[in-house]
Amino acid sequence: IAATALDGIIYVVGGLTRRGGLTTFEAFDPANNTWMVLPPIPEPRHHTAITALDGRIYVTGGFGRSGFGTILDSTWVYDPVSGQWTQATPMPGGRGSHAMAAADGKIFVVGGVAGVPQSVWSFDPATGAWDTSWTPIPNIREHTSAAALDDKIYVMGGRWSRGNLNVASVFDPQTDTWTRLPTM
Repeated sequence: IAATALDGIIYVVGGLTRRGGLTTFEAFDPANNTWMVLPPIPEPRHHTAITALDGRIYVTGGFGRSGFGTILDSTWVYDPVSGQWTQATPMPGGRGSHAMAAADGKIFVVGGVAGVPQSVWSFDPATGAWDTSWTPIPNIREHTSAAALDDKIYVMGGRWSRGNLNVASVFDPQTDTWTRLPTM
């Protein structure tokens, strides 16, 4: 599954069963200690990424219904006010087991498998366009985590062919630079 927070609510999407990806979309309200079942995401998925920006939830990529055979490039946007999903411009390629965070008014996709996994992509909701010209992440990784703080993207850990990684880095979109952080 993938999770993000927006306006004090935690949203969870997708999941993996023996039959493949799920369309499950739920939200947890910590103030009321309750779960809500929300409209399902239109495509089943697992190993997806999710983040929030400007009052909306963004979900990208992952693997489809049939296990790990189909890598998705889709971008879906959920509006909590209307309760509706809309499809946005697909990513430049399929990406699964990636991470995503919002900074500087854009959605950033880092890590994952498929295509060129070290490439960094951003999505601008104002234009609906993807940008692939960013400096690549210095350490290739999948199953990583990303979080935004002060308009910078912090990418922690993950794994690659040699096993688990204890690498931490921060990306500054304003300068298009990566800085290595102390090892975890």
